[in-house]
Amino acid sequence: MDGIMVIDGGLATELEARGCDISGALWSARVLRTAPEVIERLHYDYYAAGARVAITASYQASYEGFAAIGLDADETTRLLRLSVELARSARARYRRDHPQDRRELFVAASVGPYGAITHDGAEYRGNYGMTSGQLVAFHERRFAVLAASGADFLACETIPVLEEARAYATLLARHREVQAWLSFTSPDGVHTSHGEPLADCARLADGLPNVFAVGVNCVRPEVVSAAIRTLKSGTGKPIVVYPNSGERWDAGGERWHGAPGHEGLAALAPGWIAAGAGLIGGCCRVGPAQIASLAQAVARAGIRAAGASDLAAIRALLEHSRLPTGDLDQTRPWFVAAHEGANLLGTGALEVLGATGLLRSVAVAGHARGTGIGRALVQAVEDEAGRRGLRDLVLLTETARDFFARLGYAEIPREQAPEAVKSTAQFRSLCPQSARCMIKRLPP
Repeated sequence: MDGIMVIDGGLATELEARGCDISGALWSARVLRTAPEVIERLHYDYYAAGARVAITASYQASYEGFAAIGLDADETTRLLRLSVELARSARARYRRDHPQDRRELFVAASVGPYGAITHDGAEYRGNYGMTSGQLVAFHERRFAVLAASGADFLACETIPVLEEARAYATLLARHREVQAWLSFTSPDGVHTSHGEPLADCARLADGLPNVFAVGVNCVRPEVVSAAIRTLKSGTGKPIVVYPNSGERWDAGGERWHGAPGHEGLAALAPGWIAAGAGLIGGCCRVGPAQIASLAQAVARAGIRAAGASDLAAIRALLEHSRLPTGDLDQTRPWFVAAHEGANLLGTGALEVLGATGLLRSVAVAGHARGTGIGRALVQAVEDEAGRRGLRDLVLLTETARDFFARLGYAEIPREQAPEAVKSTAQFRSLCPQSARCMIKRLPP
């Protein structure tokens, strides 16, 4: 996995928002039996919103939990496998519907903590009174089924106590072919919910060869930055964070209190990336709309004004995209570039023509299309045009009319283009006469 990975948002709370009954101890696992098609649709919507990882509806699915409502072991095994099949089905359907989106998409099988079956908020306390061996015995059947389910990796999540992480370490040693992340709950970004140092959790994960990331989830957004710093003190592995919206769950009253944080996850994500997060998503009360905003924020986080060292790669990308480059040496437009590490993912440019700007040279590398980078590049050019006091932006396009229309650009007859635009090489000769002319008025 390269670059910043966007994870999906909450499952159970979003299913509830869509009319599903998640009351009782099984929570979202109940919907596996009653309305699996709604789960599949939600996974699809998260992929469409920009997530690259869908976490399955197996968080509360356990042999003990299903036995309590009269389901035998065979039916529990079927439902565990179904949770993965639904996410895989959503991914396959999304790929069929969006062949232009070349992102690598993943399915993570959720392994919820022991506290998830008690339905009393124990995953936020960790006071199980159980040994590592007892926790291994609780998890091992479900762990084995999910390890062989066809998921890309396991999300061992919402872990409140270090002893449970040690149990997962034992199981991962038995299933060396399986990759996983370990994700903890934390009230302060420094300790687990049970009180152990998060740095010790990171050190445990650092020594497990098939754990590829460690982090926190189902926490308040306010503690995430501290958690990233703490975890990084104990590991060099990627850090995964997917907090709640900022509201607080009352396990006794079975309801949410408060309001989402005044800064959404999208506003906080650039700071988390700067602190060292490699995988970012949302948990409870975070839905597809928030994940879409988060994905755009992540895309923008790698965008900056291009420098001289970027120009060769930019020219190569434009030529590969069959966009004009013949006038670049003469016009010297202002370029913005999106990077993933040292790799150029996309570019866009502004050519200033008095009070009008020519939006040009917008290109995204094939494997990065569908990630929100194109939209973010256009926004960066618009922001620069605003800083320069331009009144409007004009563009010429052959293939992306619908994309730009969604961003507020309106098509106009070519003869109505501003005279300054008509005088450019782009308009006169470099772009074909069949190219559509579009304009957007910029806010004052």
